[in-house]
This record gives sequence, C-alpha cells and structure tokens, in this order.
Amino acid sequence: MTRLAFQDRPQVHPVAATGQGLAGASTFAALAGYLLLVGLSWRLTGKFEFPLDDVYIHMAMAEQIMAGGYGVNAGEFASASSSPLFSLLLLPFAGQPEQIFLPVFWNLLGLIGAAWLWGRVVGDALGRDWLGWTIALVGPVALNLSGLAFTGMEHTLHVWATMAVVRGIQLEARGDAGLWLLAPAVILGPILRFEGLAVSAAAMMFLMFQGRMRLVLVLGLATSVPLILYGMFLTSLGLSALPNSVLAKLGDQPWLRFYRIWAIPGLIGLAWSLVALIRKKRGSKEWGTYAVLAPALFAFSGHYLLGQFGWMNRYEIYALFFLLAMGVVGIGYLGASVRLRASLLLVLLFLGQRYWTDTMQRAVHSPRALSLQQAQMARFAKEYVQAPVAVNDLGYVVWRNPNYVLDLWGLASKEALMARKSDPAPHWAGPLAERTGVELAMIYDNWLPDAVGSDWVKLGDLVLDVPTGVIAQPRVAFYATSPGRVATLNAKLKAFVPTLPSGAHFEFAEGL
Repeated sequence: MTRLAFQDRPQVHPVAATGQGLAGASTFAALAGYLLLVGLSWRLTGKFEFPLDDVYIHMAMAEQIMAGGYGVNAGEFASASSSPLFSLLLLPFAGQPEQIFLPVFWNLLGLIGAAWLWGRVVGDALGRDWLGWTIALVGPVALNLSGLAFTGMEHTLHVWATMAVVRGIQLEARGDAGLWLLAPAVILGPILRFEGLAVSAAAMMFLMFQGRMRLVLVLGLATSVPLILYGMFLTSLGLSALPNSVLAKLGDQPWLRFYRIWAIPGLIGLAWSLVALIRKKRGSKEWGTYAVLAPALFAFSGHYLLGQFGWMNRYEIYALFFLLAMGVVGIGYLGASVRLRASLLLVLLFLGQRYWTDTMQRAVHSPRALSLQQAQMARFAKEYVQAPVAVNDLGYVVWRNPNYVLDLWGLASKEALMARKSDPAPHWAGPLAERTGVELAMIYDNWLPDAVGSDWVKLGDLVLDVPTGVIAQPRVAFYATSPGRVATLNAKLKAFVPTLPSGAHFEFAEGL
C-alpha cells in the first residue's frame, strides 16, 4: 500500500507539542465570535432568537416524525428539509418549547469540533510561531464559523465533518492512522448536506492518488448507500427522490452570477495539479503538495460552479474551509515558509473582512426582525386564526402549529412547487388554498405576484419598522381567501394589532 509521507519535509517546528495548544486557541476564538453575535442580537431583540426561521422547518419536521409522519403537516408527507439527518437530531423535546435549545447544542458542538480540528491541522503543519498562532486564531472566525453556528442550521456540523476529512487526509499523508476520522466523515458529510458529496469525492480522489482503489470502492459504496436509501424512502412516500427544498432551490438557482467566475481559476489550478501529478516524481514534496491541492480545488470548483451562495453566507463555507485547510496541509508539506504562511493569513483576513462586514451590518439585526415578523405571523395564526393558513416563507408559522400550513413556495408542498414552477396561470394559489381549507394567506407580494387567488381580499400589511437584516422583505401582505372570511379575520386583526411589540405595525387595507 503506497502512502504519501510527510517525513520528507524539513522538521522546522516541534509539531507534536503544539497542536493541542493551537486547537484550543482556535476553539476559543470561534466561541468568542459566536457569543459576540448572540450577545449583540440579544441586546437588540431583548431575548434569544435565531436569525433565520429555517431552523423552525427542521423542528417542525422533527415534530411530525415523532408523531409517525414525515413533513410539517399531520397526515401529509413532505420533504421540507434539505438535510436528511438534521431533523432527526432534533427529535428530543419535539413539539415542546425546549426543542429550541437543540439547534443551539448541535451548532456549538459543530463549532467546537470544527475549530478544534482547524487548530490541529494548523498546529501540525505550520508550527507555533506568531504566524502559526495567528492563523489558528483567525481562521475559524474569518471563515464565518461563528456566523454559521449563529444560524442554528446544519451547516456547522457539515463544516465539522469537512474538517474531519482534512485532518484524516493530513494524518494519512504523513503515514499516520487517519482512516478512523476520515472514513466516518466521508460518509457523514453528504447525509448532513448533499454538497458534502464534493468533499467525499475529493477525499476519494486523494486515496486514489495513494493507490488505494479498494478502499475508494468501499467508501464510495458506503457513502452512496445512505443517500440511495433516503431517496427510496422519499419515493415510497410518493415524493421525489430529492427533497422538495433541494428541488425548489435548484430551480431558483441563478446560474449566471459573478461568483461563478471563481470556478475558473479553481478549474485551471485543478488541471495544472493533475498534469503536475503525472510529471512529478511520485512521493516527492512537489508531488505530495499537488496530491492534496487537486482534491481541494476539485471540491472548491464544484461548489462555485453548481452550489448556492448567500442567505447569511452559509452555503459556500464548507468549500472554503476544505480549500484553505487543505492548503495548510500543502504548505506544511513544502516546509511552511514565512512567505506561504503570510499569504494564507492575508487571504483569511480578506475573507474575514468580507464576512464580518456583512454579518455586523445585516445578520445581527435578523433575530429582531424575525421576532417582529415571522414570530408575529405565527402568533396570529396559532392564537387568533386557529385555522389553516398559507405562507410563502415557511418556518416559524408551522412550528408547534396544530393547524394546516400551506407552503406556497413549495418546500413543504409538492403540488405548490409544481404549480409555481410550471409557468402557471394567474391566481394559481386560489384552488390550492380552497382544497386545503386555507382561510388566511400571509405572503410577500413581490415573491408571488401572480399567485393571489381571484377572490382573495387584501386585509393589510404587517410592516417592519426596524432593519430587516437577512429577512427577505419588510412587508407581509395578509389576505382573506374569500370575501366571506373578511369580517371575521378583520375582527381578529383588530384584536391582534394592539398586541404587536414595538418595531412592527399593521397597515389595514383601505376600507377596512
């Protein structure tokens, strides 16, 4: 069995004694960044709240799974979660207020695990001088790990799995046992996020370079089986093999965006690395560097070509972690020169400036906006309407709601997704609402301009008076789905509106 060997590189740092110290520093920095974001948002909001209501979709899914279903509404199957695994991790306390602490727990665990592994990778490759310590401290914060944990979603666990792949590759590359970490992470990553397939494939590419084809075949099978079984499970429920949430985002994916250009240098670097692997002497330092660089560029380019971006900068972070952490491994292979380490630090500082500027300008305001918009919509639906409602931004409204919630965007409704994607006729949401008994629709008008039913009557708009953060729109339009429901809903609104907290108000439609 052929392995790469780090023993060939100059041992300029007392590596073994420094890894855990740098790992602790990385973890401390990431936790400090997370606590800063939570503290700032808590001060603005007056309580703890997530910046995205997508978390509540996962918790609603867990609630229905515990009840023997699969979806967000009782008796209706739906694949509203884009993660096969994350909703299962939220099963304890499903349907209870305490469930809200589970996303916090899993994200803190993912943050600690990912940051610790970053520090271990840096410590083993770059050493303990001021550059090594600075890269260990700056890396997780600059790459938005604190911001990922702040969202409460599955992305932080995905980064942890990604860093476990990198650490496993680093150990294997120098001849140590790393499969105990590498193999589970290769399998787990795609179950957390489908994008994890890119990192898993990259890890198998590295193992191919080592000549370990039998292991590659075993890992490929072990990685594929859970995803195939999940797809079979969905189809057995009458759903698509891919979750609706994935299909909806794929259909809405803007392919011609500036950030796609970054895939070009990645692909060029990948091609260069593959050529170098052919030309360089196997086992040399240069060959080893390209053997870790090529898989990193493969995963990075794949995401920038096909992946998503935005919504609190959470989608691309795993690819950046993989690219830069593998870069750390490669720099260590070349001897960890000051020039290479300083260049890496500059890249991290550039990315950190970008991510933290956006986070401080927008993301810290999102929990307050969420508590004044989605939380108030949910309160009105559950405490006042107490009947089926329709929304286009699924989340808070469906969590712990015993009544039916129609998702007009289609994450939790195959019928709505198909209708929205099929160039529908005007007023297409009307028949859907009628069939499901929906009495009230709360939607962003500019998201679904042609969806409003022909006999719907606008009651008014819930309006934010504070910065929206990453919340999509400051105004939510309220509609009665038939003229006969206007009087009843208007009376309930008049009772509800005086209870709105400061920071939001309701503008009644003319004549009401």
